[in-house]
Amino acid sequence: MKKTIISIAVLVVLAAAGVSPYWFGQRVESEFQSQISQLKSNPHVPQWLNVSIDEYKRGWFSSTAKTSMTIDLAEAFPATGAQPANKPSQKPLVLTFESNVQHGPFVHGQWVMAVEESHWVPSPDMKDTVAHYFPNKPPLSETTVIEMNGWAKTDFRVPAFSGRDHLNRVDIRWQGLTGTTQANLKLKQFKAKFNAPLFKLVDDEKKALLKSLSFQVEEKNSASDIPIGNMAVSVGQMNVTGAKNAEVKAQGLSVTASSNESNAMLDVNESFKFDHVSAANQFDIGPGELVLELHNIDAQAMMEIQRQVEQVQKSSTPPKEMASNILGLYKSNSKALLKASPEFEISRLKLTTQQGDVTGRLLVKFDGKADFDTNDLTSLVPRLTVDAEASVPTVLLKKAFEKQARARIATAQKNGQPVGDAEQIEQYVQQMPARQIAQFEAMNFIVPDGDLHRAHLEFKNGKLTLNGKSADNLFPGNQ
Repeated sequence: MKKTIISIAVLVVLAAAGVSPYWFGQRVESEFQSQISQLKSNPHVPQWLNVSIDEYKRGWFSSTAKTSMTIDLAEAFPATGAQPANKPSQKPLVLTFESNVQHGPFVHGQWVMAVEESHWVPSPDMKDTVAHYFPNKPPLSETTVIEMNGWAKTDFRVPAFSGRDHLNRVDIRWQGLTGTTQANLKLKQFKAKFNAPLFKLVDDEKKALLKSLSFQVEEKNSASDIPIGNMAVSVGQMNVTGAKNAEVKAQGLSVTASSNESNAMLDVNESFKFDHVSAANQFDIGPGELVLELHNIDAQAMMEIQRQVEQVQKSSTPPKEMASNILGLYKSNSKALLKASPEFEISRLKLTTQQGDVTGRLLVKFDGKADFDTNDLTSLVPRLTVDAEASVPTVLLKKAFEKQARARIATAQKNGQPVGDAEQIEQYVQQMPARQIAQFEAMNFIVPDGDLHRAHLEFKNGKLTLNGKSADNLFPGNQ
């Protein structure tokens, strides 16, 4: 009797083990098709991008699939200006991916729904070109693990390359790209991280270097169903050398952004930082930092604007007309946004130069508590509160005014106007900065402060002050 029970139990387990991969295969195929459908209907996916399933063959323990990503290049990169009537239309770019899907519940020792291995298969007209760069490896491959809890983790790989390009014009050094994404469509959450260590181009006249490129993003939907989260992009080093060895250098570049929703209000923060930026004979600054903040953005109003903008973007409207229509949408929805009393702030601006630091800040508030008419700009102005401050090294002001003086001389000479001899020109150029600064000080636009000149502007209750003094006389409409 015990042997019979054990035998039945073993048979049940074996049957389950044999049937479960087929059941998981059905689930994976359904999920695969669902993801493609959601991607097609996602309003954030541009109209010029289309993803489709060309083939899906489901087996018992594994499946194979072919998918295509079609990019309408003419729509993605519209031509500007008049085009020749006989110019051939630009063909869409089609990228085909082949996938092998291993069904769960056990794949490579993991308890998972499935594991998918995919790679890009170049089209016949691209095959030889791609093979020049990646002769023994697929140009793009990825491995996706679909977990039981609905999360899908994908690892991306692009191989390295070093050598001449396929046209034998430039030397290329590329150390590859790696990346990881994690997504859960049901929870509407997404995470990604990509890294590219080095990309370098060199020809007879020009050089370009991009080092330590990193991209990270973490996104989820807020209570109002608006995507919020964090994003960061950084570049360790960027050098571009053009003709005559004119070089632009940048080190430690970073851009970060974060957004959050609280009590149906959105807050957004963005920062731009760099360690050092220079251009031959132009400027040499760093470190530098700019921090922008947006507060009290009505989430529902913003979601409605996004919905309307996405509808406009899906239309076949020409780019210039589309931009005008989108601007009109923001104008027509501006009242809903302004009612929340939004705030815009440059909370930090600092640029370090060889002559000293340039600093500044700005705060703009709108009082949307009482009723107002967005079509009457004069009624909106008194609701604004502005507080701005800036400081600049005096020597930088002098250099700016000197440059302006030389530009005036060059324009006059170009127009055939008399400008005097070389000694007179140099005297004019040297005297102009002091005159301009003295004039600005007399008008109370700037005030001296040691080695700096400062300016402080306030606008509140319809009254404008500049450096602590009334400035309404500068703008008679405010009196």
